[in-house]
This record gives sequence, C-alpha cells and structure tokens, in this order.
Amino acid sequence: MAYAEDTALINDVQAAAANLKIASYWASGKPVEVEDDFLFEMHLLFRVVAELGKNHGIEYLSGKGSKMHEFPRKGANKAGRPRFNVRNASTGTIRCQVCAGTRARDRSGKERALDLSIQTADASDEPGVQDVLQIFEAKYRSDSNRGITHPEFSAFAHWIETFDLRTAETAGLDFGVLQDLDANCLVTNGDFSTEEDKERAHVNVREIAGFYPTTTHKRRPAP
Repeated sequence: MAYAEDTALINDVQAAAANLKIASYWASGKPVEVEDDFLFEMHLLFRVVAELGKNHGIEYLSGKGSKMHEFPRKGANKAGRPRFNVRNASTGTIRCQVCAGTRARDRSGKERALDLSIQTADASDEPGVQDVLQIFEAKYRSDSNRGITHPEFSAFAHWIETFDLRTAETAGLDFGVLQDLDANCLVTNGDFSTEEDKERAHVNVREIAGFYPTTTHKRRPAP
C-alpha cells in the first residue's frame, strides 16, 4: 500500500492522468489503494508520455472489455489493455507504441512482463523480439538511500540481451526534459547500483536514480 509520505507520488500520478485526459482509475479522484511498486510504474509511464507529447503527437488507445482503461498491475497480455501511440507531429503517421505492464516474447520465445516498453508502430497484440525497441524497469524504494541491487541490475541486463537490445539503436524519440531516458533504463526513486560505468555501458543499461516528483533525477553512465 502507498506510504503516507508518498502523497506527492499519488498526487503526481493522478494529476498526470487528468492532464493526459485518460479515462482511467488514475484520473477519477478515487482513493489510491495500490502497491507502491505499481504506483511508481504509473508515475514513470505518465511522465514519459507527457514529455513525448510536447514534441510528438500522443494518442491514447483504450483496450477492450472490463480492462479497457486499466493498465495491468502485474504482467498481462497486451490484448485488451490500453496503450499510447506516438505520432509524427507533422505527418500524423504512427512512429511507435508505448505499452505498460504487458508481455512480449524474447528471442527464445519466452514471455517477459515489461514495466514499460516502446514498440514498433505495427507491433501486434502478441509482440515479439522484433517489435521491442526500448525497455524500462521501475524499482520503487521506500528508503531513497537504498540503491539498485546487483541481482536487479543483472536481471535487467539479461533482458536487454534476450531482446537483442544490447547494440540496437533506440526509437530516437524526443523525451524533452527526460532525454536521459532515451535508452534502456533501470529507473528508481532510490540510489544507483554499485556497478561500474564501464559495465553499464558494456551491457547497454542506463540507470536513472532519484526519479521522483520532488527531486531531480540523475543518470549513469553520465553524459
């Protein structure tokens, strides 16, 4: 459940959803009774989409059925879940999709639940390795001094490898003030891992620390 000190995070998520005009639970004003990890994932999603919307066209696509406006709290199939299309601001053509909490198959055919992924414009409801352009993993910390652990870093690096993203180009989007997130990012409101920058660069992992409404984020490797 959300800690009392995370009122700032709750308010930020609800305000972001309202600004994006998303007909979802988040913009309804209902009490937020969700796990902090999921709340942080939504904070990441809505901030990324808001910044992309400043330089690209953003289109919210609702899903279908009872989950049409619900981003999954745990890994779920993409079909029937909401997502965003990023469009070229001049031509209106779809550049890519932004998906939250849904599964994609890696190069071995194994389904992986991705906290946030940027996928090709024509990615289907059963995306594969060829459809995934960038991935993001959100790690919430109740203590902002707690860093990303070695197992968390290693697991994310493995996913980058299995989705063939270690040497791949990003989607090339303009993230505005969040341009540091134009990478495969391990994002936390806490601190960095103890990994060396040369290892981060080697496995193509960018760590984003201090990602929170009331703080300025940092990145490693540094620019």
